[in-house]
Amino acid sequence: MAHVEAEVARLNALLGQWRESGLLLVRSVDIVPDATNRENMGLSLEHTHYIAQRIATEGFRPRVGSTGHDIPVLVRETAGSELGALALAKWRQAVREAAPGFPKVEVTEDGFFTSLGNGHFSQALNCFRCCLRSILSGERFVVGDDAALRRVLDEGVPSIVLQSATPRQARKAISLLLNKLHHVKWDIGDDGEMYLLTRSMGGQDTDEVSQFEALSKVLDADELSVLVRTKLGIDVEEAQG
Repeated sequence: MAHVEAEVARLNALLGQWRESGLLLVRSVDIVPDATNRENMGLSLEHTHYIAQRIATEGFRPRVGSTGHDIPVLVRETAGSELGALALAKWRQAVREAAPGFPKVEVTEDGFFTSLGNGHFSQALNCFRCCLRSILSGERFVVGDDAALRRVLDEGVPSIVLQSATPRQARKAISLLLNKLHHVKWDIGDDGEMYLLTRSMGGQDTDEVSQFEALSKVLDADELSVLVRTKLGIDVEEAQG
């Protein structure tokens, strides 16, 4: 537990150094993956649709205390910065190559956000915004009467936002730590600081996290896509028709 607490302390220190104050509401339409996110492994199309399908099936669960969706960790960016331009170019290329699987890019170049954590979650929300057809089931993602989902699409998700000046190495370290500490249950204060919950406070140990969830944080996009197909036992091309 000591090494986990040390890594949490390092992550909190990095976030404290670079974050803007509090939690900010950010709409998924304004988010693209950061160029350093997932160690440049990219997002998995299948995993994005898997998360969207779970939302469609189970309903959107808003964040309440330490339960519900994870907290996105984002960087404020513009296309005028080197890292902002790189993130936008890489994501536009990924969307073109996977067309029509990923949601179309609709960010405003003079002001958007890049994701260091929960990139799949943000793009899963955009699947509903664009009413995409699931590559897993063949059905379209529609908001329907899910008021909680409609609210986050319209108003945004509470997010930790880092300054645009956050350097590449800090972004990379934060992204890696977020994935490494996926098994830890976090509580988020109103100031945006992350707090580790011990088992006595309702926290989780690694053995309580599914193998699928653990692997989803460390595999590259292609490996993660295979993992999702294997888990669901489906042929994506057949589902797409």
